[in-house]
Amino acid sequence: MKKLAWVALGLIGGGGVLGWQGWQDRGKWGRIEAAGKEAPGILEGGSVERGRRGRKSYSFTVTFTPEGGAARQQEFEVSREFAERVVKGDEIVEDKCTVRYDASDPSVAIIVGGSKDNRSGFLIGLGLIGGGLVLGFFLLRSKPQDAAPVANG
Repeated sequence: MKKLAWVALGLIGGGGVLGWQGWQDRGKWGRIEAAGKEAPGILEGGSVERGRRGRKSYSFTVTFTPEGGAARQQEFEVSREFAERVVKGDEIVEDKCTVRYDASDPSVAIIVGGSKDNRSGFLIGLGLIGGGLVLGFFLLRSKPQDAAPVANG
């Protein structure tokens, strides 16, 4: 029973983190879709990081110039497919991209067709939280099992 309680807490905690990240991404992508402008970008460099269980994350430094502003460099996390398309071996073979940014805040930006879209994390996180709450509810409602009575004899 204690193990199930830890599972419920893990679902609630993990769901909360995943949901929060998804919520942040929903806001960022919403701003870009509502008030976004596009600018050509140049991939300046990239890196691959290995995470837990051998997962890789890919990021690139991109230089772009927002409309009416100064050139800026920004780092973007991208999908594996995008990274494999623009890099062969250790060399960037396709250095041009399109950056879509929020006109009021160019630091809120994505690479068109390349940036990771984590908006679904919000709904997945809510599902995990819901599962943890349901499990916790049933754990609280269940009566602890008493030990078997000892026969007199």
